Parts: sequence; structure tokens; C-alpha cells
Amino acid sequence: MTQPEALRLAEELDWQTHWKPHAAELRRLHEEVEELDALRDRLADLLSRTAVALKGPEPPLTRWDWSDLPERALSLHALNQELLEALKDAARCVQDNYLPDKCGHDWDDVIAKAEGQA
Repeated sequence: MTQPEALRLAEELDWQTHWKPHAAELRRLHEEVEELDALRDRLADLLSRTAVALKGPEPPLTRWDWSDLPERALSLHALNQELLEALKDAARCVQDNYLPDKCGHDWDDVIAKAEGQA
């Protein structure tokens, strides 16, 4: 039974006194389904926007899969932390007048990791 059919049935049941409780229950359930539909739509939008934020723009006529979003976010967070530490190290090297290749990072590796996640 679709939602409009449930409301139509509730209207028909409302005419008969002994069916009034059933009509009220149908209306209550209809409202609950509408609330759950709205919640589902909001959460789907949130997941879609999160996927685009983590993976970049979607190709035409395509939606990103949501199943890997936690792993993707964790991976990007870890990379962000590694890049932040490398940047801090580079700033210390510059401040201390050291050449970047004398500091504690393999810069080619750091750059390759960053480009691989882009």
C-alpha cells in the first residue's frame, strides 16, 4: 500500500466509528514514514556530499560508492598528519638554515604520497 493509498483508506475508515482508531493509526504511521523518508534523504545527501569531498567531483552520470568512506577519510587524515609533520620539519630546517635534503624526510616520497591521494 502506498502512502497516498493509506491516507485515502484512513479517510474512508474515519466515517465509521468502530474503525476510527485504525484510521488514526494509519495517519500516525503515514507521518512516521514521511519523517523517515526525509531523514533517509538528508543522510543520503550527506553521504553523497562527503563522498565528493573525499574523492573529488563525480564523473558524469555517476554516483560515488559510499562503502569505503570511513577508510578513505582515515587514510586522508593519516596523510594529512604526515604532511603536517613534514611541513613542520621543513619549517624548522629553513629556520635553522639547513638544506631540506639534510632534514628527516624523503621529500620525493612525501610528495608521491600526497599526489597519490589527490
